[in-house]
Amino acid sequence: VLYQLKQKGILKANPIGLTWGLEDSRDVQYAKATAELLGFGWKRIEITPESLLQNIHEGFPLVGGLVPPCHLHRMLWFNNNVGKDALVLAASYGDSIGRAEFSGRHLLELDYIKASNPFDLIKKEWMPEALRGIQQDLDDLRRRAGNCHKYALCEMEMQCHYMRGMIAHVMNVINNWCTLYQMFTDPEVYGYIWSLHPARRDNRIYAAWLEKLHSGLARLPWARTNKALRGKTVGAKTGLRKRFCEYAQWSSNELYDEIKRLVEPDWFEATGIFDPIQVDFLNTSLAPRSDTLKTYGSQPYDIWLWLAGFRVWSEKLQKEGKSIRAKHAGTLSKEDVATAPQDRSYLRRLLSGNPLLYKAISSVRRRWAKARSIRQWPPIHGKGAK
Repeated sequence: VLYQLKQKGILKANPIGLTWGLEDSRDVQYAKATAELLGFGWKRIEITPESLLQNIHEGFPLVGGLVPPCHLHRMLWFNNNVGKDALVLAASYGDSIGRAEFSGRHLLELDYIKASNPFDLIKKEWMPEALRGIQQDLDDLRRRAGNCHKYALCEMEMQCHYMRGMIAHVMNVINNWCTLYQMFTDPEVYGYIWSLHPARRDNRIYAAWLEKLHSGLARLPWARTNKALRGKTVGAKTGLRKRFCEYAQWSSNELYDEIKRLVEPDWFEATGIFDPIQVDFLNTSLAPRSDTLKTYGSQPYDIWLWLAGFRVWSEKLQKEGKSIRAKHAGTLSKEDVATAPQDRSYLRRLLSGNPLLYKAISSVRRRWAKARSIRQWPPIHGKGAK
């Protein structure tokens, strides 16, 4: 769209594409190719273990401790590298609104959000109150949503707690130094997308749009698959990293000693909230060459880094005269134990260790979910079709 506005002389400035990540990653290389194809400027923002450490010490307070430091990526870069009148366009909603996808799972594969206590880090006496509080938030949202299909309610939950509560929240850090605009957030845009049948919301939408806007974009490799969305792939490179960063590797190697020093079991026990034995379990399990939690993916690292950020921020607040106080504790009832949700299923974790098998099963599961949804909610054809 910017390209067309520039071609027509409406847009006077030349846009600059910004991409954070490792130089030999697909994200970086194909972002550069995209900018070159459109005649835009382009800049790579370096991301290193030191960037992650900076997010623990400086970025974590900017999001009120609500988001693990690893999700801050290079937000802090904008502090000294753009002017206050700069406009930053972000597409954080490109997956969720565009293709109805959340963390790799399609909308139709989702279930209702449930609270959990990963790795039993929170002391059991705190769980009843924590579960009730979180459930109250979820129930309030469901009441506001009214009577709707399950998939619509699941999307509202994800938009509220995953997109607004984490992704958009952390991206908003950029607004401290310039103006951030999230694309896909105009009511006419998401209103149109939500009018489509959920089974139709996938990569085909992007393939059709890119073909209309600039056919060359549709032929560029997609970083996720290394293939074009439509037609013959042009410019694919072999040997590039699939990930733009290595947070897990950096946490368990270059930064391990520093993070372990911060995630000290005795300190967390002193808060009265955390179980020191489980905190120590996390420290040991994420040590170099340990594969104890290998099947859990990035979840253990996200939590571990959050704990490190929590301690740093807490100690800064203590210097300002604030402190952590446990105001109430209860006991788990039989009902709480029976309904307390569990972590990611063992089968799913086991399959995720085999990327090819996991991808195949995920593809079958997604196709089945879409076929079932069309039978359950037949599309309306003709005028006002959904």
